[in-house]
Amino acid sequence: IADYNMALQFTIKPDQKVGAYNNLGYAKFNLGDYAGAILAFSQAIQIDQKCISAYVNRGFSKVSLKK
Repeated sequence: IADYNMALQFTIKPDQKVGAYNNLGYAKFNLGDYAGAILAFSQAIQIDQKCISAYVNRGFSKVSLKK
């Protein structure tokens, strides 16, 4: 998690941020932090509304929270 947060501080291009947020969300999901994962995936979607993997992963996170 700390490494993804560090990467987000140094990313410049939007596609780099999308990847970093998506990976951060995936890491949080695997740790059981579904709410945190939803936030990270939502940030990726906010930057790139065509990021299909962020939508899918956010959906899995919401299912895990029974939403």
